Amino acid sequence: MVAVQGSCDARFVPMRERLEADLAEGVDDGASLAVVWNGKLVVDLWGGHADLGHVVPWEADTVVRVYSTSKLVPALAAVMLSDRGLIDLDAPMADYWPA
Repeated sequence: MVAVQGSCDARFVPMRERLEADLAEGVDDGASLAVVWNGKLVVDLWGGHADLGHVVPWEADTVVRVYSTSKLVPALAAVMLSDRGLIDLDAPMADYWPA
């Protein structure tokens, strides 16, 4: 089992176990996970390695590139706005962003 470090509220132990399993099974070489619930940091975990050679350990402050993962944020925002009736997903983009 790959050592996972950090803190985890008892209600979120399955997340810690999943991270441990993913690292042990090679799903990820290294990873970190943070969850804020109701304004409180309830999960702050990290483990594995920061390099493919498994020499550099993953630390609490390991910097990573997020690439296209940030696309999820505006997509989720758009779906929330649509759910609230504030935008129409079938309307032309120019209706909301004329430029």
